[in-house]
This record gives sequence, C-alpha cells and structure tokens, in this order.
Amino acid sequence: MVTIGLVDQKHVGISGGSHGGTVVANAVAKYPDVFAVGIEKFGVVDRALFLQYTNRNSAIRWETKMGGTPEQKPAVYRKANILPDVAKIKTPLLILHGEEDPQVPPQESQEFVAALKAAGKTYDYHTYPNEGHGFQQRDHREDADKRELAFLNKYLQAPQVDQ
Repeated sequence: MVTIGLVDQKHVGISGGSHGGTVVANAVAKYPDVFAVGIEKFGVVDRALFLQYTNRNSAIRWETKMGGTPEQKPAVYRKANILPDVAKIKTPLLILHGEEDPQVPPQESQEFVAALKAAGKTYDYHTYPNEGHGFQQRDHREDADKRELAFLNKYLQAPQVDQ
C-alpha cells in the first residue's frame, strides 16, 4: 500500500496481543523502517525465556512446535528471539502486560523493556496487577485503550495543512 501510494509510511502502525504481540516485536525488529508506531501486548520476544516461565502445558506445546529444546535447536530458538536485534528497532513502542499472566509470563515484557532501555529506544511500558493473559478488568481495559489511543495520537499525528 505504501509502494503504490495509498498509505503514507509515516502513518503506519502495528498492534497486537499474544501471538499478535509476538508479531509486533518481530516486525519492528526485522523491518525497522516500516512502522511509525507499535503496540505490543503480552507477546513473546524470546521463546527460550518463555519456556522457562510459562505453564507446563504451554512449554510442552511450544517445545514440540520448535522441534526440541533450546539446547537441541539453538538456531531455531535464535530466530524466535528478538532481544539480540533490539538495536535495530526504530519504532516507538507501547508495551502492555498483565502481571499475573500464566500464558506469556511478564518476564517477556520485562526483558524486552530492559533491552529497549539499554539500547536507548523510545518506549512506554505499563503492567496491570491481577491480570492474566489479556485484560479482563474493565478499568484496566479502559486504561489500556486510553494509553493506546494517546500513543497512536502522539506518533501518528496527521501532518498539518496550511490554509
């Protein structure tokens, strides 16, 4: 759409939660010049780290999907780890996570934020107490929505037209 002129690249954002959050993290690391803003919600940024902290069923399922353990398949797990690629990220990121997430443990976002901070990247990070995988409490959903809208407005402002 950018190539054919339908979209101004300065106004393209990406957002997602869970698997979608994983896609956001990967997209902004692998395609640093494509997105003007990213919203990453409770996604996986390092599949090996995820296996350490997730629940047993998720760990077994993902170890099977990955073809083995991180020790057995280091190259596969490296591809599923964006932390070493954080320096490439140019996109401002909003990162949101539930503090009691059993599916994608909050350590994922904590490590991501630590790497972003160390690399001097632009981000905003917020967690929600007593929330699991996604935000169930109404006040948390409202807060997340307000944060997302404010972040989008900040980084996707339409150009001012002189009159």
